[in-house]
Amino acid sequence: VGACEHYLRRLQQDHTSREAELVDMVGILREAAARLIGDSSDFNTQLISSAGRLKMMSGLEDIRDLKKQLSVEVTSLERVVEDKKARDEAAVSKLSERVQVLQADLIKAEEQASTDALTKIPNRGTFDRTLAKMIEASRKANSALTLAMIDVDHFKKVNDTHGHPIGDRVLICTAEWLRTAIRHTDFVARYGGEEFAMLLDGADLAQAEVRLKQVLEEISTRSFEYEMNGERRSVRFTVSCGVSQLQPQDSGQDLVQRADQGLYEAKQKGRNRVVTRKPSRFARLLSRS
Repeated sequence: VGACEHYLRRLQQDHTSREAELVDMVGILREAAARLIGDSSDFNTQLISSAGRLKMMSGLEDIRDLKKQLSVEVTSLERVVEDKKARDEAAVSKLSERVQVLQADLIKAEEQASTDALTKIPNRGTFDRTLAKMIEASRKANSALTLAMIDVDHFKKVNDTHGHPIGDRVLICTAEWLRTAIRHTDFVARYGGEEFAMLLDGADLAQAEVRLKQVLEEISTRSFEYEMNGERRSVRFTVSCGVSQLQPQDSGQDLVQRADQGLYEAKQKGRNRVVTRKPSRFARLLSRS
């Protein structure tokens, strides 16, 4: 219940933040429009006034008075134009600064919305979008794509033994270790709870299995060190992994479902292991029909 309430509060805060940003954008546009209308109106009034004075000059007969008055009027017009130019440049500069600040805020809000708050890696929503994109790219390039579903073993026991703050640190460590284990073309996200998802671009099932066994072995040899009541403690943990490779007939859901089945089997077989899952014979027959 607490987690749900926290999630709902975050959604409400994000909604309020987005609403404030939109209001600010509208305010900037209104202010810019008002300033342009005001400046244009004032500028036009000055031009009309100057034109009236120029018309009155037609009654002057002395060429010296005419030249003198014309010089004064030209100087006045130049000053009006320069003043307007300076106002326009100042207004554009101020408007540009506000827009840049707003753009930075929007980018930050977008990053926060796509990142898991605890582990600072992509969240479930970002995974779903990335999965669809990588499936499409894989099919266009006719290249392999493999999905690994990874789950921290005995995570409830970690929380019960060491406390939830340490459990959070275990998730952070897992996320960081997985992130550093992938290539720049791969992708890792927190799928939910203590479960993570990893997409391996260009790797078939056999290649992915070899790589992931190495990752699991490295994680099993590490530990998270912490201090409590002046005593030095450590947490060692393992992860289990289910793997599936994209098939021609697969949807994203099919790929996730098979990897999840592999993960379930890895847990049943004793954890801290990688289990690959291929499509069933029935599914393969359907894909050929």
